Amino acid sequence: MHSYPMTALARVRLTAPAALLLLSLYGGPVAAQDPAIPSNATLEELKKIKDQAVARKEAIEALTQEANAAKALASAQDTTKSPTADQVAAAKAAKDLADARKAQADAEKASSEAASAAAKAKYGDFTASAYTGTAELGTNAGNAEALLLAAVAVRAIAKEFATAIGKSQPAVTNALLFTSSTVPDFQALIVFNAQHEGVKAAQKATTENTKDAPRSDTLGQSVASVGLGLEALNKVLSYFKTDYKFQGIEVATTDGMLLAALAGELRALNPAIRARAPAMYQAKPDKTDQQALDEIRSAFDIGDLAAQRTRQHASAQVQLETALATQQKIKDDATKPKPERDKAEAEAARLQKEIAKAKEAAAQWKALADRVDAWALKLATPDDKGQVPLANVVRQGALRGQLDAGAALVIVQLHKAAGTGYTKKNILSSLGANPFFVMGGAVATMTAFEGRSGDVLTSSLVPVHGGYHSVSNVQAIVNARPSEQAAAPQGATKTSP
Repeated sequence: MHSYPMTALARVRLTAPAALLLLSLYGGPVAAQDPAIPSNATLEELKKIKDQAVARKEAIEALTQEANAAKALASAQDTTKSPTADQVAAAKAAKDLADARKAQADAEKASSEAASAAAKAKYGDFTASAYTGTAELGTNAGNAEALLLAAVAVRAIAKEFATAIGKSQPAVTNALLFTSSTVPDFQALIVFNAQHEGVKAAQKATTENTKDAPRSDTLGQSVASVGLGLEALNKVLSYFKTDYKFQGIEVATTDGMLLAALAGELRALNPAIRARAPAMYQAKPDKTDQQALDEIRSAFDIGDLAAQRTRQHASAQVQLETALATQQKIKDDATKPKPERDKAEAEAARLQKEIAKAKEAAAQWKALADRVDAWALKLATPDDKGQVPLANVVRQGALRGQLDAGAALVIVQLHKAAGTGYTKKNILSSLGANPFFVMGGAVATMTAFEGRSGDVLTSSLVPVHGGYHSVSNVQAIVNARPSEQAAAPQGATKTSP
């Protein structure tokens, strides 16, 4: 057993590594761990043992330097010395201490390397396994899982939207649901109403201008005109004879997911809420739809009236011209008494004026009838997209009627549904744990308007991050019903990579 030198080292607090190294150098409890020199040691092994001894010697010298530096620092901090001397001594002592610690670290590193080299020389080197435990991902790996998780996020967003609508004031009892790409702009209805007002104004003016013109009130509406009116009305009613879907309106797949989810969540929240998606399906007409039909009937009725007035004034003109011919014949008959011929002349003059009035009235009414006919033809002619303007007028008129009756207009948009994934490599993945994690999330907005005033009832933007899940657990998470989402496997979820 070696005796420990009682120098300044005895008064210095040593770190655990330093103390352990001293014990091993001076034959302490760890001295037995020193490798013995084999009798048949090779030159290479002897060289490594020598390197270990040199490393230990350098460690002892480093510890001695550290002890001396600590002693110098303590002496420099002695308050009995002058301030200037204290500052100089403290700076020098601090530098010596730093140098000593660096030398100690270098010595410990050299000793560790020497020990490692000796162990390799004695036991041989270890080779790595051919299996690295990596996971190779093919093209589009995780896309399906990310989409499914994004759908779960969309469902969560729809539930939040439904809750907000259910809490809005005034309470929503009838909701018309639209995506941002299918929300009606009512342009067709606005144009129709403007044209209708113009036609009604023309009717009023024509009626006033021709109120004194003769017409044959005994003439009924001709069979042909009745057929024309019935045909026009039948074309309008054909849009409402059976249930139908409006064609030519495409709903984006992602927006459609949110629209369908919201409709279901509203029904689940409150079955009393009447939720409809007119862009996807429009049922048979109700009272509000009848209002739109009445407006169209009124427009076509003006055309029918104009055609009838045209015929009545034209018929009166024919009758007046026949009477005029009779009076002119009496006026020109020399065998008739003069008073009779004078009376016939006066009557002929009056008839000519009435004929002129009837002719002018017939022309005005015909112009109005032609205007309505041209308008009706335009409404019934499909545009370049195959859509019939009259259908848009009927649809938008029905929606306008429902909104005026108190329905709320709800617009939703799924701005983005996306996902991402990552792989992780550690000792667990090398033992077979699935290293691939995926995430699905979505961002959507919803705004609900009061139908009559256009005031915003509620509006929100909701982002949902679905969390990262092991692909092995995606099936359980996706297949869980909404009420079970909260019970998803916690061990499979990562809040961040």
